[in-house]
Amino acid sequence: MKACAAAGAGAARCEIDLGTGRSVSIVELSEDISKGQSVSSYRLEFGGGAVSGTTIGYRRLHRFPTTRVQTMTLTVQSVAPTAPRVRVRVFAA
Repeated sequence: MKACAAAGAGAARCEIDLGTGRSVSIVELSEDISKGQSVSSYRLEFGGGAVSGTTIGYRRLHRFPTTRVQTMTLTVQSVAPTAPRVRVRVFAA
């Protein structure tokens, strides 16, 4: 993954490269909530599709029809002054 670029106060945009194209049907997002939730909204774009939501919390799962994915773009907005660290995992069902 490339370093995330700041996208304004408390926001970041990250480019994620899976290396090779993979069949993906589930995306798991998670954030460290030991000091409380900080993500207020997010959008993950991939292979012609996208998922989005408000909070992520301990774990957020998105299911969608199997899609061939090589790169993903995650945009996160935070209630904190700096963008939080978000873990992204992909799975094929």
